[in-house]
Amino acid sequence: MSPTHTAGIVRASGPRNVDAAEGQEASVRSNVGPSPAAVQTDESAATQIRELESKVGQLEQAVESHAVIDQAMGVLIAVGRISAAEAWDVLRETSMTTNIKVRHVAELVVTWGATGHLAADIRSELSRRLARTGI
Repeated sequence: MSPTHTAGIVRASGPRNVDAAEGQEASVRSNVGPSPAAVQTDESAATQIRELESKVGQLEQAVESHAVIDQAMGVLIAVGRISAAEAWDVLRETSMTTNIKVRHVAELVVTWGATGHLAADIRSELSRRLARTGI
C-alpha cells in the first residue's frame, strides 16, 4: 500500500514504511512557496520584460525621428531642388553649425514647410547651406 496524507501529515500504511522526518520535510516544502530557482526565474523574466519594453520605446522613438528627418529632407529637396544626399548634408551641417540636434532641426524645417515660419538663425544657416548646393 502507499502512504496516505491527512492534514499535512504523511502516514504509512501497509508494508511500505515512510520515515516521519521525510513526511514532515515534504509537508514543510509544500507550504513554503516557490523554490529559490523559481523566484530567480520570475525575477529574470521581469528584468527581461523591462529591458524589452525599453528597447521597444527606443525603437519607436528612432522610427519617429527617422520619419521627421525624412519629411525635413523632403521639404529641402522641394525647396532647394537638391538630391536626398544633399538634403541630408544640409540638415547635418546645419545641426553641427547651430549646435542643435538633427532631429530638432528637422522638426523646425517641417514646421517651416507647413507654416512658413522659421527662426532667423536656422533660416540664415539653411539659406547659406542651400546656396552652397547651387540654388
